[in-house]
Amino acid sequence: RHVSEASEMGKQARLLGARVAGNHLLNLGGLLPMYLLPVIVTTRLSETDNAYFYTTWMVGGIFFMISSSISAALFAEGSAERRDLATRVRTSVLLIAAALIPVGGVFLFWGRYILEIFGQNYAAHSVALLTILVCSAVPDAITNLAVSVLRVQRHTYIAGALNLAMSVLAL
Repeated sequence: RHVSEASEMGKQARLLGARVAGNHLLNLGGLLPMYLLPVIVTTRLSETDNAYFYTTWMVGGIFFMISSSISAALFAEGSAERRDLATRVRTSVLLIAAALIPVGGVFLFWGRYILEIFGQNYAAHSVALLTILVCSAVPDAITNLAVSVLRVQRHTYIAGALNLAMSVLAL
């Protein structure tokens, strides 16, 4: 009997380890652009260009925090109670839209003035990038929601592949 219990505990430990490793790799895949894009900009362009890029990237980061935070909540709630996943996804879409539309509008219309806080050169060099970041928040939100749904459904490897594909596309 003890051998059977030990064997079962070993199986559970391996399953837990695989899930932890899968989720860690999934999260890492989603973070690649945040860490690698500044390096790419510096090596392909210049340190000055990276200053413009990175400042705008950090200002525009609000768009990506909104959907990732709501998607993380969807994953947590969906994992605890799977039966109302479709309703939770609809609620998440509405919450993301309610936050992204007004914030995105502010940044689209007044982004130049927001960037001028850092200096005239930042606004001159970075307003196009800020516009791209605002617009890219929509596919990012869709991807974040899809990854959360896949994680709730325990399709970790598919979610990881989606995250990695989006990261490669962004890079």
